Amino acid sequence: MKNDVTLYNKQEVPESTIDYTDYSEWYNQQIKINHQLKLQEWVNELKDAPINLEVLPATIKSNTVSSMGLAIDSTLLEKLEKYSAKENVSLFSVLLAAYFKTTSAIEKNDKQVVGIPVSGRDFGNVNNVIGLFRNSLPIYVDLSKVRNDSELVLKTQSRILSAMEKQEIQTYEIEEAMGENNLFNNYFIYQDSISSDNFKMDGLEIQTELIRKQGMFNIKWEFVKIDGCLQALIEYRNELFNESEIMYLKKYFLEILKGIIKE
Repeated sequence: MKNDVTLYNKQEVPESTIDYTDYSEWYNQQIKINHQLKLQEWVNELKDAPINLEVLPATIKSNTVSSMGLAIDSTLLEKLEKYSAKENVSLFSVLLAAYFKTTSAIEKNDKQVVGIPVSGRDFGNVNNVIGLFRNSLPIYVDLSKVRNDSELVLKTQSRILSAMEKQEIQTYEIEEAMGENNLFNNYFIYQDSISSDNFKMDGLEIQTELIRKQGMFNIKWEFVKIDGCLQALIEYRNELFNESEIMYLKKYFLEILKGIIKE
């Protein structure tokens, strides 16, 4: 506008020292710098994490999987939701904290790392784009540095929020920056709420079922809230776990959850 006024007054407009191309180059450079800063934050957060260099343990031959269900009834779910609201934390954070404490006790290792999925749609301009943008992020917690369950839940939520802020950094980028092959062998999923696995249309009912014969992870926990209850499916590699071990894992996990809300 200032230049328009200058020209209207028949005055000479000073020659610009930069143009839009210069600005575009500068802006793209800022994006790269920000990307590198977030990548370095990931490296710093994971520098002490117990990272397994093997994509598959040497004992894995057939890599077959089995699965087992886990149900959290409406009474316990209500108590968990009340605890979450009181402590201002997400239900996901509570569940993941209980998972960390369970695996830490069983593995006798305070340092725990697990992968979680993110949509990869944190930028508004991709919300209506058809395609898969999902990324997986490593969440690392050292239980030796928390004094009680409440601190563990808060630490877990802090790690999740930190990861979400850097979710555009791809897993392979972190692995390359750290010189590692595999950031995590375990996976944890939480879906907030669905009404059913079945989709009904007039005169047609569609039922989806996923049958997986080979495992991508040593163990994967997938939670989903259905009709007021919390259902989970634990998928595990047969050569690493047996049914009785998973049964014990389920029982211990539920005890941990009940202990968190009583604390």
